[in-house]
Amino acid sequence: MNDLSDISDPDELSTISPKRLNPKGKYIYSRQKIMVINLYKDILMKSPDIKYEDLVTNLSKALGLGRETISKTIAEYRRTNTVSSPNKKRVKSSLFDKIDDLDRNGLRQKIHSFWLRPQLSEWLQSKGVILDRPFLKHELMAKVREISRNKSYVIDKIAEDAGHTVLRLPPYHCEFNPIELAWAMVKEDDIKCNAYNRHKEPITPAEKLALTLS
Repeated sequence: MNDLSDISDPDELSTISPKRLNPKGKYIYSRQKIMVINLYKDILMKSPDIKYEDLVTNLSKALGLGRETISKTIAEYRRTNTVSSPNKKRVKSSLFDKIDDLDRNGLRQKIHSFWLRPQLSEWLQSKGVILDRPFLKHELMAKVREISRNKSYVIDKIAEDAGHTVLRLPPYHCEFNPIELAWAMVKEDDIKCNAYNRHKEPITPAEKLALTLS
């Protein structure tokens, strides 16, 4: 906010050349407003009986500003005896500012609909978890995280429908797989056999396995 105490004497103002028109909607700052007030005082001093409409028209033509801008600047000066620059701080709008309360509530209910406490309890009970007392939501979520997600395969479902039991070995545990143990024994015997009998025709691991299992 600028004080107008340093405004030059209107008698010292020289002839003002025509200004280019200010773009519509563009802010004007305190420096331009001071020019408006200086010229406003000068015209009033030279023509005290001039009509307000004619005064605004003359200022608009001389400075290249709109009539509404001139009127607002003069009104601000009469009210506060000073002029100020506009506040250009822009408030960024968020997503929730662009939607109304009805849409906002609908989105919130859609996002949180599954994680309501009764639905969590029903889901846990469907997984075989016994809930012997009322649980808070964070306690239910802790139990949800404890349940491991087991993968299911279509081939397992087909085998179960046919009356077969499918057992899957854990990965990286060859000690649970008999064929892996057998292959290890066959390879070891094959290496020893080929090392001592290089002059003979070596047998393949498949042939060695057949001899071992026979």
